[in-house]
Amino acid sequence: MNSEDRAQDPQEMSTLDSDVLVIGAGLSGLTAAFDLVENGRTVLLVESAAAHGGYLTLLDRQFSTDSCGFCQILPRTPGGAEFCLKSMMYHPMIDFFPSTTVEGVEGKVGAFSVKLKRHATGVDAELCTHCGRCIEVCPEVYPDPLQAGMAGRKAIGSRAPVSSPSNIEIDWEHCTRCKACVDACPEGAIRLDAEDVAETRKVGAIIVATGFRLYDPSSKLEYGYGRFRDVVTTLELERLIGKSLLEGHEAIVRPSDGAPPSRIAWIQCVGSREEKRNYCSSVCCMISLKEARRCRQLLPDAHLEIFYMDLRTCGKGYESYLNEAKDMGIRFTRERPGEVLNRDGELLLQVEDQDGGWREQPFDLIILSIGFEAHPETLRLAQMLGISLDSDGFLSAHPGFLSRTEKEGVYMAGAASEPRDIPESVIQAHEAAALAASIAPATKQHGEGPTVPLTDLLDQDLRAMVFLCDCSGTLTERLGGEILRTSIEKEPGVVTVGLHSRLCHKEGLETLAKAIHETEANALVVGACTPRWLNQRLRQVSEETGLDPNLVQVVNLREQGAWSQGEASAEGAAAAEAQLRAALARCREYRILPRPVEGRDREAQVLVVGGGPAGMSAALSLSELGHAVTLVERESKLGGNLQWIHYGLGDNFEPEKILGDLLHAVQETPGVKVLTETTVADLRGRPGAYRAVLKGSEGQETDKEFGAVVVATGAVVNRPELFHYGKDTRILTQRDVETSLSENSLDPKSLLEVVMIQCVGSRDKEHPYCSRICCASALKNALKLLDGNPGLRVVIFYRDLRAFGLMERDYRKAREKGAIFVPFEPEAPPVVEIGEDGPTVTAYDPIAGLTICFHPDRIVLSTGFIPDAPSALLDRLGLAADPEGFLKEANPKFRPLDLCDGVYGCGTALGPAFLPEAMAQGRGAAVRASGFLRRMQRPAVLHTATVQASRCSACGLCVEVCPFHARELDEDLGHAVVYAELCQACGACAAICPNDAAQLVGGTDRQILSVIEALMEA
Repeated sequence: MNSEDRAQDPQEMSTLDSDVLVIGAGLSGLTAAFDLVENGRTVLLVESAAAHGGYLTLLDRQFSTDSCGFCQILPRTPGGAEFCLKSMMYHPMIDFFPSTTVEGVEGKVGAFSVKLKRHATGVDAELCTHCGRCIEVCPEVYPDPLQAGMAGRKAIGSRAPVSSPSNIEIDWEHCTRCKACVDACPEGAIRLDAEDVAETRKVGAIIVATGFRLYDPSSKLEYGYGRFRDVVTTLELERLIGKSLLEGHEAIVRPSDGAPPSRIAWIQCVGSREEKRNYCSSVCCMISLKEARRCRQLLPDAHLEIFYMDLRTCGKGYESYLNEAKDMGIRFTRERPGEVLNRDGELLLQVEDQDGGWREQPFDLIILSIGFEAHPETLRLAQMLGISLDSDGFLSAHPGFLSRTEKEGVYMAGAASEPRDIPESVIQAHEAAALAASIAPATKQHGEGPTVPLTDLLDQDLRAMVFLCDCSGTLTERLGGEILRTSIEKEPGVVTVGLHSRLCHKEGLETLAKAIHETEANALVVGACTPRWLNQRLRQVSEETGLDPNLVQVVNLREQGAWSQGEASAEGAAAAEAQLRAALARCREYRILPRPVEGRDREAQVLVVGGGPAGMSAALSLSELGHAVTLVERESKLGGNLQWIHYGLGDNFEPEKILGDLLHAVQETPGVKVLTETTVADLRGRPGAYRAVLKGSEGQETDKEFGAVVVATGAVVNRPELFHYGKDTRILTQRDVETSLSENSLDPKSLLEVVMIQCVGSRDKEHPYCSRICCASALKNALKLLDGNPGLRVVIFYRDLRAFGLMERDYRKAREKGAIFVPFEPEAPPVVEIGEDGPTVTAYDPIAGLTICFHPDRIVLSTGFIPDAPSALLDRLGLAADPEGFLKEANPKFRPLDLCDGVYGCGTALGPAFLPEAMAQGRGAAVRASGFLRRMQRPAVLHTATVQASRCSACGLCVEVCPFHARELDEDLGHAVVYAELCQACGACAAICPNDAAQLVGGTDRQILSVIEALMEA
């Protein structure tokens, strides 16, 4: 359905409070919300917890980068989000409702009426200054369930106990109403009699991103969780390590006695792959790998052992991550532990050997790798919205989509649909945002606010007003507010120093704006709390009073001064005074620099390279988002690898119908121009201004400009010359079998025995990655053969049966139908020989402990993909392939579709992917490209870089280091130029420039040196 079909009456749309409701402010909800606001849609973001972030706020590192990177999903918009997402979240186009649940939904797509309940937190957010006095005096302390019980919390406190924390709330379950917090609060913000508040909002579309719940292993009595203190979950181990980091040291200690463990075991699949939870939780293997690798760094000599059934490391780059773990000496044992015993204070892990016997191994610490469960909120919302759930409580997706539900206008993202890893959750959220954004046209362009004139301090003297926020007495108590005020009044250029009890409140900001007008100040230095918290409030004051934003400085006297000092001291007061003087010095040395020219009239057309399912999905979504598209395909017809897919694992999955619908939609969409038998002969330029040479089948060339590029060039099906493939017609690939079955040229009833061999041409030296789809191909063909001939013997030799997520159900189904699965090690694969009587397969069966031999009618090889990245095109764009040969994304976890600003990848060009994943990537790439093109039309960031032409020697160093492609050497001008709409003011150019020609507006070398000098003098 295109945007014309979905668009509502303009008057009806104008009555919406927000364009889209996003339920859940974890990773998926935030990603979708940020995509939407980047595309001009307003968002109502509802979260049942007191803060955003979900489980990601509890994780210090992510595999396979072993870093955080949560902030990578933030939009790059002037005046927008600019902080760590583990502490706070703000965007002017997002109306964030924490501690809120959805109680009812009525209406239809484009005009939903949503009933909300804002739960009483007991703290008035409008009055609270986050001084922390209520938390200090609260007598009720208990293990924080959010921190997996590894840290304590008070009955009143913040969900995110870091700088710039979430809103303070009361945990009513533990609150005794002793009123200690009421008496301690200097602002009267505590409301023990607070009640829930109901309200109704109107939105055009809904995205459900309710996340997951971790499995509680207490019912697994055999593992001793809850009885033995040194049996913990993976999340508890994560917080144990995190707690030690907060305490200032890196260590792992046992909960029982605080001693470092020398032997640690991980037990996989606790709460997954069971009769009641018939699915794989997808990420547990990688979580254990990450933790084991971290433990190896902290405990170099420890024995680390992971007990598993299948190692499902099938994400991009995960196989090499696994191999690195093996090289680190981490032991992997394919055995299922039966019980954890505690004998004389020593933990013993009882393990069943492959020969059926039992052994006991001692460990100091045992980690249970717990799985995911469907969140109860998902069930409640599904009933309310009238959408169905599967047998385990997960939302079901429409065929060909990851995020579309059966109800028009309602989409889903993240683990609400099934257990997902971070990249898959981000991609699904991108797709959900693309679909939701197509419901109605953009209603708002962020960043088009009033333009404040710049102040030239060469023409006028500095008239700085210093405003100190007492923050409910914090400044006076610990830093001597009045003494500080008197001292700063003597500084040159200071017209007045004000002291207010709570600047962040409405009356404080009004007092500030009034004082600026009365004193005719042209600069403002604020001594208060963190700029993360205060900048968003001061930005409006700057616009109202006409202050140059470059002359507004915030000094963090609370977190970095009063709180870090602990008690009042002369040293603390002196440090605060020095920081204020340094801020004044920065203002004093401010000068207007030549601003780069902002090119607003950028080409909004998009080039999509590749006409497979990912490329077609991208083109259609881009058209729905309002962009003209040129779709280039080198073959004579569209379809790519989808042309060879005839059926899937689910009965409702119809690849041929999906292909037909895509082809019809592309043909009927006027905004998509299709060029078949065409290649991209050349592609140059910079983000927002690319020039492509398109070469047709007869050699004719067309030169065309594009604002963004989507690369969907696909991958090649691997046909390796292994196991005598190509020498005997009875040795086939999975694709060969699928084609033969769909064409009825292979009758299952004519077969007695079929042997399948996994990982053929994958996970080896030549192609060291997992091809992701091979196990699914084996399962679907095995089931198809068994459906056609229930008496057929199907034997599948595998290294790790990677039926992650809900695919575990198909794995179980294949076993129940009689398929036989035999594991093998890579150093001892099955041996295929061709004799006079036909092919034979010989292999060692570790379960039976015997060498077995088969004489199958067919041998089926499970082969994967070979990368086919357009290297010449990437080179011209300054991009590169990853070590495995696929497109290299900007961040594999949080920006899995971004190659760079203006260039996006999707489909198997990025790496092996299933059809719904590839199509979701296409739609996700579209919403990313659309957001980028809209950003190109906005004002440049405040502190953009500039070039002083007289000093530039055109050495090109600044161009090389710029990570945003925002600089270029202009041969006609003879110096570097800055493209303001791309610049993010990172400062790399200023740091490397040998001539001081590259400078940041508001942060020149002269200003920074003046700050350093002022601090050194103190």
